[in-house]
Amino acid sequence: MGSQNQSCGTLPCSGSTSNTSVVTSVGGYTIKYGGTSGPNDYSIVSTRFNNDLLSTCSSWVANLAYYASTYRGTGLSWIGHIGTEAHNRCSWHQHCKAWDLNHIRFSNGTYLDFVRPSESWNSSSRAERRLYWAIDASLQRYFNATIDAPSDPTGHDNHIHVDKSCGSVAAPYHPWLRYSDDTKFIQYLCNDFNSAGIDTDGYWGNNTQAAWTSLLSALDMSCINPLTSAASWKTFLGYIMRHGLANRSAGYWDYICSEVQ
Repeated sequence: MGSQNQSCGTLPCSGSTSNTSVVTSVGGYTIKYGGTSGPNDYSIVSTRFNNDLLSTCSSWVANLAYYASTYRGTGLSWIGHIGTEAHNRCSWHQHCKAWDLNHIRFSNGTYLDFVRPSESWNSSSRAERRLYWAIDASLQRYFNATIDAPSDPTGHDNHIHVDKSCGSVAAPYHPWLRYSDDTKFIQYLCNDFNSAGIDTDGYWGNNTQAAWTSLLSALDMSCINPLTSAASWKTFLGYIMRHGLANRSAGYWDYICSEVQ
């Protein structure tokens, strides 16, 4: 499975609340629990986080807020979620080291709600799909394990799971003609940002390679290979964030090889 979209590591089977904090905000932004009955069915509830996870979440939300302000023209208002410690089975949630997000609310009142309508990643609205990929990309820049709709369309169509079970964020795994959640993620990007029209089957074949090359060309990223290093992959994800938050096709902002990332 792909390193970005599949939780990994040895799952602990007994819960622990050591090195945790109970909070109602992350990085200065309120977090609200709920959403099962609609996009306004959220309320402030104290949530317990592992402190290391909380630190990463704070860095992530600060980066997302910057991108939203710069490329969407609005700040963040609050983050919706369905918890950190939520399972009795063997899970990073038992140690408050995983977080399930299901809503992003912006200061101008717009939002992305993964619950209503469900399957925002597969919505009939291209703008909504692009916004989903922007949020997904923002999470992948900070968390070494994310489980999103492409990697689990029946279990995670209405939220994105993040945890820190695998160490440092790495470049994605793309074996030729092998199944990969990362490949499926890229196939969706090629379709929604560059109108590739390819199958989203998770197989890196000739059509996917051609669509990937075309997407990089549209972004003017022919001078780097995002699949070879974590730094290059994060740079690529940053450009997906720009275009998704602003609902732009690839190439509205071009990568400049000499620019400082």
